[in-house]
Amino acid sequence: MSKDDRRRGEGGELAAAALSLEQELRRFEELAAGVGRAPLNSQKGLEQAARATSDAAASQARFAEHLKSLVEAVNAARDRQAAAAATINARVVEIDARAARFLDLRERFAQLGARAAEVNVIMQRAAAVKREPGDGSDRTELRASIAQALEGLGAVVEGAQQLMQDAREAEAQDLSREAESLRQQVLSARNKLGLLQKHLEDEGPPPS
Repeated sequence: MSKDDRRRGEGGELAAAALSLEQELRRFEELAAGVGRAPLNSQKGLEQAARATSDAAASQARFAEHLKSLVEAVNAARDRQAAAAATINARVVEIDARAARFLDLRERFAQLGARAAEVNVIMQRAAAVKREPGDGSDRTELRASIAQALEGLGAVVEGAQQLMQDAREAEAQDLSREAESLRQQVLSARNKLGLLQKHLEDEGPPPS
């Protein structure tokens, strides 16, 4: 393996081209210095100076070739950088889109959780009224609240089901599981409220 091949393997085409150019430039400078120092007061000195200028001309030609190679390496590096940047930019668009999608799913989940919490307050109040019966107006209000809660829970169940499906499509597996867990909890709560509603209906209307 040549030195140029090793340089390409270690630092790439751009580094190898730049190093070759720098080395040739140093050789050219050394030859130029030699030409300047060559004595011109003898036949031998004139011959040495002529050889030095010939070597310098050859070095100058090699320098031009190395410079051309460096320009080509710079252009190739620019193309590689542009291709990598295009990949990154495309990924950024995808990341932004998925982040917005995940944020929307999270907001929907938070809204469902808030609605479920509101219904839970109604359930706690219903349990308190059941333990400590009051007058007929309390029972009438309770029946209305339970009916409202059942309607709200139904909406939460449907919303959680849709959210679970959307999260799966978005490959948000954690959120999909959370939505399923919420759906199961709300279904259980709705069943309990349904039993309480039936119990109140069996009691009949409050006495007038």
